[in-house]
Amino acid sequence: MRSVFFFIALLVASVVASPTSLAQQPHVRVRVLDTYAPQAVILYAEQATNMMLDGVSMPVGAASAVYVAREGDGLQVEMNGRRHRALLVEYGGAEHTWTLALRYPADPGVERRYQGRLRVQPDTEALRLINTVPLEPYVAAVLTKEFNFQEPSSSEAMAIVIRSYALKSVQNPVSDAFDLYDHTASQVYQGIGDTAPMARQATRNTAGNVVLHRGELIDAVYSASSGGHTANNEDVWQGEALPYLRGVSDPYDANSPHRDWSVTLPRGVFLQSLSEQLGRPVQDVEIADRSADGRVDRLRITHLNGTESFLAASVFRQTLNRRLDAPGIRSTLFDFSASDGMIVIEGQGFGHGVGLGQWGALEMGRQGKSATEIIQFYYRGVRIEPVYEADVFADLDDAPAEASEPGAGERRDQLLNRLGW
Repeated sequence: MRSVFFFIALLVASVVASPTSLAQQPHVRVRVLDTYAPQAVILYAEQATNMMLDGVSMPVGAASAVYVAREGDGLQVEMNGRRHRALLVEYGGAEHTWTLALRYPADPGVERRYQGRLRVQPDTEALRLINTVPLEPYVAAVLTKEFNFQEPSSSEAMAIVIRSYALKSVQNPVSDAFDLYDHTASQVYQGIGDTAPMARQATRNTAGNVVLHRGELIDAVYSASSGGHTANNEDVWQGEALPYLRGVSDPYDANSPHRDWSVTLPRGVFLQSLSEQLGRPVQDVEIADRSADGRVDRLRITHLNGTESFLAASVFRQTLNRRLDAPGIRSTLFDFSASDGMIVIEGQGFGHGVGLGQWGALEMGRQGKSATEIIQFYYRGVRIEPVYEADVFADLDDAPAEASEPGAGERRDQLLNRLGW
């Protein structure tokens, strides 16, 4: 892995020429809307921009619409009544904003406002859409979806964590073609169209700041609710133990709506689901191993023929959640029992539990803790350092979207996004 100091030097060099320019700040490549398997999109320009078809430049006028559809192993592009064939469409610019509307097979109502460049290519069964977006507008947009609370310190902490996660993904991208997904496989990003005022302010206040451990960007993972104790990274995922991702007692999670939960399902459905997952009939299930923080590691499965096998708790959770209404089994910090033909699963927390807990961070902010105190509580032995300084929203002060703080139910729904981690 390259030293973060080399990486930081590149970032600093990229913004020296024009510190307020969106074009000059770091960018991230985000694959957008892949869960919709889009076959066609319409792009609406908000100002005059440019489009490249297989490297050939074409001007796009303000308010012009461009239709792009997958056709065979290529693309059909239509603008101003003229049709073109291409293998690659590149649209927009760093400071340009535009609206992307999905067409078949998605609901025509799926429209999102983006900034930056869009790369469109045919993929195996759909269009591959990659938005290259300036980092700070991306951070504010993600913060709006992941943590839309009217609490300044915890919002600033989350902005720093989101930025760190994004830049770490630039170092270790999902693929050669893009750095991040736009959903919980990475971070939830739905464009800049409804960026909230608090998210914009928290991003501005922390612009360029990241979390480092011994000079390296950390894996700034987070989940909705720790259940009272965060987890060691190696107890949840395979890999070496990271010194900054140590499990800690989390008293700040006490007011989380996910602190205690339970789900119930018929014993027959319970056993059938596991039998289908394992490919042979299951007779009984018990917890075999737990990690030091109490999360289930493995379950021991007894089959009808008397043989035994083991199932990872994460697979157990995913398997049963396919049969349960959301949010289902919210974490692997659980126990279960049988009663009157039903299986009752009771647990604490929501998500993997590694790193920052969002509900705990919110409570810390409400108790007067600073963004630095919040981050250093959840990530041990770290420092917060700026990698660049810029008036990152100089070009976005007139952004139209001004989202207000949602109600408690909506806030909880937003934090359910972390289930995918």
